[in-house]
Amino acid sequence: MNMSRIALFAGLGLMGGGVFTAVVPGFVQSRALEALKTQTLSELVYVAGGTFTNGTYTVRWTGQDGTMEELPVRPASSSQPSAEVTLGGYYMQAHEADNVVFDVFLRATDRPAQAKNADTNLGSAGYTARMTFTEAQAYCAWLGEVSGVAMRLPTEDEWEFAARARGQTPPWATDNGQHLIGENLSDNDRDSADFDPPRARYQPSPMGFFNMADGRYEWTSAIEGDVRIAKGGSNLSSTGIETIPSRFSAEPMLKTHPLYAQMPNTQRYDAIDADAVYVINATARCVAQVSEAPEQSGFGTAPDLDAIAFPSVYILPY
Repeated sequence: MNMSRIALFAGLGLMGGGVFTAVVPGFVQSRALEALKTQTLSELVYVAGGTFTNGTYTVRWTGQDGTMEELPVRPASSSQPSAEVTLGGYYMQAHEADNVVFDVFLRATDRPAQAKNADTNLGSAGYTARMTFTEAQAYCAWLGEVSGVAMRLPTEDEWEFAARARGQTPPWATDNGQHLIGENLSDNDRDSADFDPPRARYQPSPMGFFNMADGRYEWTSAIEGDVRIAKGGSNLSSTGIETIPSRFSAEPMLKTHPLYAQMPNTQRYDAIDADAVYVINATARCVAQVSEAPEQSGFGTAPDLDAIAFPSVYILPY
């Protein structure tokens, strides 16, 4: 979200300590939500449909000593089982969910506010919102209602297909497929000044997606028993090994667990009607299931697919 939108929502009382329903008049709410609709539709990136093989894949690497070898970008055991998949066209958000819009969502749906900590940027404007799996599902559905285009969490295949620029083989969804700390993604060292920076500090992937290789894990709609699947790189983990096929298998945390009461957003999680919640360093990047390209749909942007190219050799980050 750009700063002009943040300023608008702040001025209309839709972020910070404002009250969404009691203080803000109806016409002001309408104005703010119309601005959010415009912003949401403009930041959708069109992913033309196609066929690819999901899961892990092999690329050529160069090591620190200059040796070359072909290796999988992730072990098969840490990826979904490979299969040929055909997808129709769809749109995906260019950015991970921002705290400003997440605050609007929480108020609009009568949910408790999120915890704020300026020292750690928890809940701060310009930073990615952290949310549970259940909240991410609800957030995308609500954003679809606001924008007038049905939205949801991506499937794991949709996420991988978009991150891989429609089935190509970059290990990371950075601007050039490489993992270059300080050049195209942030440092996950907590002692680094570049740890957990604001959204979109670095250039997007060739498709136009920001922070798919760092930032927060991103929830998908994939459910395997009691496990929920998230994708991407996280600043609280090791982005070097969190290549595109990587998957984070999130297990439920019972509300009776001793650690549950120590979390900063327990009041918000208590409002979720379930005995357990899925709480990791994750966010939402929503998908709109619309197959028409921007020329027909009237919204979003489409990348220049002919201009997308990746290196033939990748640098091992470790």
